[in-house]
Amino acid sequence: MCDLPEASDHDDHMINVAKLAKRVGVKETQVTEMAARMKAHDLSLDRQVRETSQDSFADTMSYDGPNQEQTLTELQDLKNLQAWTRQALATLSRREKYIIEIRVLAEDGMALKQLGKHFGITRERSRKIERAALDKLGRHYVESHPAAALC
Repeated sequence: MCDLPEASDHDDHMINVAKLAKRVGVKETQVTEMAARMKAHDLSLDRQVRETSQDSFADTMSYDGPNQEQTLTELQDLKNLQAWTRQALATLSRREKYIIEIRVLAEDGMALKQLGKHFGITRERSRKIERAALDKLGRHYVESHPAAALC
């Protein structure tokens, strides 16, 4: 009987790696790296870095994204501003509201001369209506935000 050298476990492993790599269409090194990642143990980010430390693994990670608390505060401020704007605009006449929406709130505001033509009034009268509407909005803001009157 002929003694053939037995294939080592390492050789069997490498043959299996090669077969798997070929089957899934990736490099052998990628199969090896994925196997190593799958063998690794999960680690809780809440776990302390050392027994003598209060720092967790999460504390050691950097994050360059927006601060969640700040983002939440800004979102709430925006919602409050939108609610206030709706209430404040409701205090204006139709013409005042239109002028504020088309001059102040629009991206490309209409010129006073164009507003005058739209309403059949002078440019100066359009400006006065706009000024009166802005004054009303300012008073409404102070009334709804008493702390603002102190500034």
